[in-house]
Amino acid sequence: MVRSPSRRCALTLFIALFLALPGVSARAAEPPPARAFAPVQLGYQPNAPTVAAHVPGRVLVKLTAEARQAATLPSILRFGQPLAGATTGLAAVDRVFSDAGARSLQGAFIEYRNRTEGARLGLDRWLILDFAGSMPASELADWLSRLREVEAVTFDYIAFPAVVPADPMHSLHWGHNNSAQMLSYNWTNFNHETGSPVGTVGFDANAHTAWDGTQGFGSSSVRIAIIDSGVEAGHPDLLQVTGFDFGNNDSNPDDDSSAPGHGTACAGVAAARNNALGTAGIAAGCSIMPLKVANSAGTMTFVSIQNALTYAADNGANVISMSLGAAITSDPATDAAITYAWNAGCVILAATGNENKSTISYPAIHSLVIGVGAASPCGDRKRSSSSTSELNPGVSADPNGFTCDGERWWGSSYGTTTQGAAGAVDVIAPTILPTTDLLGAAGYDASDYSKWFNGTSCATPYAAGVCALIKSKNPTWTNAQIRDQLRNTAQDVTSVESGAGWDRYAGYGMVDAAAAVGGGGGPVDQVTVTAPNGGETLASGSSTNLTWTSVGSFTTVNLDYSTNGGSSWTSIVTGTPNDGSQAWTVPAAATTQGRVRVSGGTATDLSNANFTITVPSGGYATLPYTTGFENAGAFDAFWSTAVTANGRVRLLTTNTPHAGSYHMVMDDATSGSYSQTEARLRLNLAGQTQVNLSFWWKDFGDETQTQDGIYFSNDGGTSYVKVYSLTPASFSDNTWRNVVLDLDALAATAGLSLNSTFVVKFQQYDDYPISTDGMAFDDISVTVPSGGGGAITAESESNNTSATADGPVGTGVAVTGTISSAADQDYFFFDVSTAGSINVSLAIGSSADLDWFLYNSSLVEVARGYSTANPEVGNYTAAAGHYYLMVDGYQSATSNYTLTLNGGLANIIQPMQKDFAARPAITELLQNFPNPFRGKTAIHFALAQAGRVDLEVFDATGRLVATVAHGDFEPGVHKFQWDGRTDKGDPAARGMYFYRLTAPGFRETRKMLVLE
Repeated sequence: MVRSPSRRCALTLFIALFLALPGVSARAAEPPPARAFAPVQLGYQPNAPTVAAHVPGRVLVKLTAEARQAATLPSILRFGQPLAGATTGLAAVDRVFSDAGARSLQGAFIEYRNRTEGARLGLDRWLILDFAGSMPASELADWLSRLREVEAVTFDYIAFPAVVPADPMHSLHWGHNNSAQMLSYNWTNFNHETGSPVGTVGFDANAHTAWDGTQGFGSSSVRIAIIDSGVEAGHPDLLQVTGFDFGNNDSNPDDDSSAPGHGTACAGVAAARNNALGTAGIAAGCSIMPLKVANSAGTMTFVSIQNALTYAADNGANVISMSLGAAITSDPATDAAITYAWNAGCVILAATGNENKSTISYPAIHSLVIGVGAASPCGDRKRSSSSTSELNPGVSADPNGFTCDGERWWGSSYGTTTQGAAGAVDVIAPTILPTTDLLGAAGYDASDYSKWFNGTSCATPYAAGVCALIKSKNPTWTNAQIRDQLRNTAQDVTSVESGAGWDRYAGYGMVDAAAAVGGGGGPVDQVTVTAPNGGETLASGSSTNLTWTSVGSFTTVNLDYSTNGGSSWTSIVTGTPNDGSQAWTVPAAATTQGRVRVSGGTATDLSNANFTITVPSGGYATLPYTTGFENAGAFDAFWSTAVTANGRVRLLTTNTPHAGSYHMVMDDATSGSYSQTEARLRLNLAGQTQVNLSFWWKDFGDETQTQDGIYFSNDGGTSYVKVYSLTPASFSDNTWRNVVLDLDALAATAGLSLNSTFVVKFQQYDDYPISTDGMAFDDISVTVPSGGGGAITAESESNNTSATADGPVGTGVAVTGTISSAADQDYFFFDVSTAGSINVSLAIGSSADLDWFLYNSSLVEVARGYSTANPEVGNYTAAAGHYYLMVDGYQSATSNYTLTLNGGLANIIQPMQKDFAARPAITELLQNFPNPFRGKTAIHFALAQAGRVDLEVFDATGRLVATVAHGDFEPGVHKFQWDGRTDKGDPAARGMYFYRLTAPGFRETRKMLVLE
């Protein structure tokens, strides 16, 4: 008999013991620390001011789809239009907003044109909260991330600048035509003007030959969006179209902040005109769309960048150039904006960074963005000095020393060693070039032009200009074709660090404008997908023809398909004849983001837009159903899959299946970008009862997301209810475990009836591939019992005391006991040797209200008698195994009782159950169960009022060991599991521990004992 030292109230209904902490999926990554920043354009600066990594007093919050629908927000949210009252109408969210000192609340995005795509990406669910309280943004983000209404939280990161014509400065431009004319930086006089000529003749972008092509200097109808500090209005050397100022939220994108010049210089590198003035950009005939993201103080924030990307996509930009970045790997709001722009057809480029580091900056690290590094004129990546005394703050020394240009204080950051990965460098492009400057003496130089604009800030718009030339030459090409053309035609770079072929330092190599546009040479390999090319709806299992056209000498092609818009690919066929057509049986993978890719020679193309794959209705499995995914690695007809972003659902032989050769694996193809993966099993459960769902499951990493779990639908998958949480953080990685769920009981609790269109969804949400994250499922079965009574083996009470409530507990054997105080609970256990129905009867010896609770061997509650009836009766269809039964008094009730278990009897009609959601009268911390324990224990607490709660575990010395719960909770009874591990993941040592509940107006500590 377990006796608790304080009063306690009865437990409300719970379905499963393994519940995730609320909102863990939304938790924002810790922002990078403030950094010392010295723009490379201002030369060597050993000391520099410290700049915050994100805007203080601001967070971005993404509501879940359900919360957005329940909120009292306008149907259309607009950036720059604060909402009255700074409230959402969601009580839990508004309470945290209020506690933080909410000052204003607005939509995070401008009104975008493609409502369907915006809704798919969740742009309408992002909010900007500005707050005036003293709470750090990271702490507020942590609180918000724990709310069930919040899908994601991030910060407003600050971006840092990365930074044969007749024009008079053209002869200085080594990037167009390298004749070893560049003057290296003179460290005696601290300038280039007195330096010595350097360079490798011919190491350039072959601009002269490129301009001889039919596209010339490019078409004025091709628009290059410069997302930066703004562009000098009225500069005579720039052809500009309408833009916008997102830093100050007005229509004037003039480069007029307190830190001007950077955007104007970038614009000139890309497209300064061929007009006998100053210098000419690589795409001198193309237009500039100025999109200012700097505010009046010169700060460039990611909220402004997100809206600039959306504006560019909606207003005809063909190429987007971003000479900026931050030391992060992902930002969910900006990720959505990048995807929106990519799906609108924009080619997107960003700078890798000037820190000479082995990780490139964001957004260059994004899979849909071309990461551009900087090239030195002597045939290699721009490197920094090997001496730390010659570096600007934050720059890493290079073991190979500085390059011939002499600018020792910076180097071009390089990326991962995996070719084509999101974090890899794509190409390098010229830097330290002449370009346009602010008119007059206000810019980098005291004239309208700057001779030595440097950094990856310079390389990025140069590469963007080459993309604009490709688009001018091939106006029907897609962004993917242009990206592939830029990569595939780049000049290989070999140097002290770069070997032959692709490498992490120079990527595919130095951009080659002539090869990219075909510059008067032979035909460049081209391939164009013609079907499916976007907008089609294909039925799984049907046959369709994939078609394409091509130019070039290649005789075979490879075909692939994607179910996530091109983020990851599955092979259809390799080395098939290049005859323009291939029959394809559409896979059973439901998606609205289908794409097909054809690759041949040096060319690659994919569908211009997404198409849809549907799984025909009517394919519902009857019981019993089992699968081990052994059908040659293919799903059977009753399964469909769906993913977002870079998610993958695959049947693999690797990573150790539970049994057989295959298992189902869910993960993310790209590190640092969150995706949701779903696998749906369709079942005909009409007329079924006592249905069990069994599956084997393991995780590859220890991150728990609230989206992870099992979901049910009885409308064919139109809507789902989550019924069971999968919590990787609670278990050892790469360890198979069996999960058995009472399907009809869970469905009933969720308000769902069993019918002919029932769907079980297995869902996972993460941001890393296998080995870091992901899940696997195997040997899934849905069955009903074959009948027979549950044979109950008598055993004694679990804590082995000598009280009258000690066993035996067996078939038809009455056991007497007494709940003698508000702190008393009686526990029993027994074994079921044969699966079947178990009936429980609790005869109460007075008018008091006693209840019983039945747990399986995993301490998951499977049944209860929780009414006001006497006797308190109920039944459960039990699989063979070990069970626990607890007798408890409701609201401190006491009484003697007689408990009887029977196996194999007819179902008992259960009385109406009490209100499980009743508001507790008092706040209480209950004794953990089991106690003592090995492995896991359950901790319950009751809240009489809503508020912030901490449930923490301390060792005998008072040191904090683990945080079990932390966040805002509504009134009610809450249950959590502690897995016996510290916050670092180490097993807790044997001994006495204390667990403490801190809630509004309440604090209590209890003891528990951990066994070996």
